[in-house]
Amino acid sequence: MVRLDVATVVRHGAAIAAGLDDRWLRDGQRGLVEALRRRDQRHDYRVWSYMAGRRATAAVLAELSDAGRLGTAAAELPEKLGLIDTRLPAIAPMPLPDSMPLPWQPDDADHHDTDRWCAQTAAAAQIYRRAYADTQPFVLAETSRWHRLHWSVLAEHRTLITTIGDHETTGDPEELADELIGAAWETWPEAARAYPYQGAPAAATDRYLIVRGRHLHSDAVHREWLALHPQLATALGWTHDPTQLFTWNGPDGAWRARTRLFHRGQLSHQPPARTVCAQIWQVQLSDLGMVELQVEFPTLATYLHVSRFPDRKSSNTGHSGVHSVVSVKYD
Repeated sequence: MVRLDVATVVRHGAAIAAGLDDRWLRDGQRGLVEALRRRDQRHDYRVWSYMAGRRATAAVLAELSDAGRLGTAAAELPEKLGLIDTRLPAIAPMPLPDSMPLPWQPDDADHHDTDRWCAQTAAAAQIYRRAYADTQPFVLAETSRWHRLHWSVLAEHRTLITTIGDHETTGDPEELADELIGAAWETWPEAARAYPYQGAPAAATDRYLIVRGRHLHSDAVHREWLALHPQLATALGWTHDPTQLFTWNGPDGAWRARTRLFHRGQLSHQPPARTVCAQIWQVQLSDLGMVELQVEFPTLATYLHVSRFPDRKSSNTGHSGVHSVVSVKYD
């Protein structure tokens, strides 16, 4: 690739970004926020500078490629720069299985009573705990966001965390959930195209079970995802399936662990009232996968963190929520 003057390229890209007439980009960040506010879609907000920069970078690369200045790097640059992700979109959303419990409320619930909705967090967690304990395949990890689209848009978040060793469930539930996630999940800012990576071996007493991909400041198709930790899979003798992202097979060729994405409703549109919308990421284990994991780590423990919020804004900021953490015992 021919060396170019960086300042010249950046100035050209900035000029392209300033002239973009995309309806989501015109009028800058304030215009984007106002457009989403009018559509009641502020929960879909993405950083304006990344959206504009991504488009401008693509335009600059196209011009350089047309001019023959990129050489053999032309085919690789868009993905290396994060402009596209050819792997993560392969995780196709699936409908919710019947075994997955919808946000619970008593039959006599007043959907306008947001205080009662939040006060029922602990009771809901107890009901969900029984459902997760009986579910098949086994769920090793989950992050899910639920919205009841009644007045004020009631929100619920669930996180299922499996750790090596038991933890006390007393104390502040929100702090406990953060502690559990920190002990079992490795946050990974890299793009999904680099999975599975092989880092330095983790200590046996402090081994992560899950990789949590987070691309919050980007225009990625999915800004958060879950997958089995590659080091754990390698330690168990499993191999990554090259045809199915985040799927690991045993020596017999059958799957042991996989990632599933579930959707219900259209979270980016205004659905009918009295509807439940959700997005759920799960890492699932087959029966044999669960057995092999328990043989390697006989002290596995699973916990469910449930958070409820009175409205969508609170759920996005994490403020004004009520939290509960319960232990899940698989049969």
